[in-house]
Amino acid sequence: MGHRLLPGKPELYHGKEKSRPYFEGWYFKQASDKGTVSVIVGVFRTENKSDETAFIQLLLASGKSYYFEYPFEAFSAKTDTFEVKVGANKFSMERIELDIDQDGVRVKAEISFSGIVPLKTNFVSPSIMGPFSYLPRMQCNHGILSLTHRANGTMKIDREQYLFEDAHGYIEKDWGEAFPSRWIWMQCNDDKVSLMCSIATIPYGAIFFTGLICVLLVDGRQYRFATYNGARVVDIKRQKGELTVKLCRGKYSLHITAGSKVFGKLIAPTTTGMNRKIEETVDATFHIVLTRRGKKVYCGSFGNGGLEMLEPELLVEKNG
Repeated sequence: MGHRLLPGKPELYHGKEKSRPYFEGWYFKQASDKGTVSVIVGVFRTENKSDETAFIQLLLASGKSYYFEYPFEAFSAKTDTFEVKVGANKFSMERIELDIDQDGVRVKAEISFSGIVPLKTNFVSPSIMGPFSYLPRMQCNHGILSLTHRANGTMKIDREQYLFEDAHGYIEKDWGEAFPSRWIWMQCNDDKVSLMCSIATIPYGAIFFTGLICVLLVDGRQYRFATYNGARVVDIKRQKGELTVKLCRGKYSLHITAGSKVFGKLIAPTTTGMNRKIEETVDATFHIVLTRRGKKVYCGSFGNGGLEMLEPELLVEKNG
């Protein structure tokens, strides 16, 4: 595969010419009571250069989704700072600009970001992947670029318009060879609290293990639950569109309940292309409880959350 290894710079484009099969995608979510929209921009490269592609996906709280395909040559990325372009569409840590006219769908957007709250990092843990950031052949890598920020601007999809006024923004990304075979992804935030939790089956060489990465931002403090710091998945329960997860690390326990009745379709990468249909929502409700030695540290509820769950019951079995 051979992508660039940039442990402390997850926001940058990691791909190289010889990175095949290879995908990379950036995820922007803007959430408010007036509307929630996620925007995904990315690329996929296959052994057959004629099949490589750039793409933009949109997911609305209603469950409606859009997939716009571009030739790979329409994609460009700076090497020293995060600035990505696909055709006339621009993406950075400061703003999104969309100008799409495909298949009878017209999209225009200008959304600016301010007050970015980054993930806390150090040499041992240069990203949410921790020391795994230094491993060159992970199937799928994850980065959190902004735990929360303010999003302001407008988006128009045909005749439907979204107005974002100090909306709650969030930015993350993934890159590698393909998405895992099964995983959970949960995300919600407001201007002061943010949660991201991902649990997945991770292959590395001949071994498989259940990987956990999770961060909860509360009152300026970031609580990290991850495989590499000794955290473990205690329980996972799924009932229809609702998921309950319990995590433990030392004296701390984190209970997360998330659910939605509305899921939309997105396209995810496999080793052969952007050809796997998955379900995601940006309309999930969350309830979060953090305890220390059984005493409540934080309790809160959220709307407009992101949720994906692919065979979650099998993930907890890996933890005994």
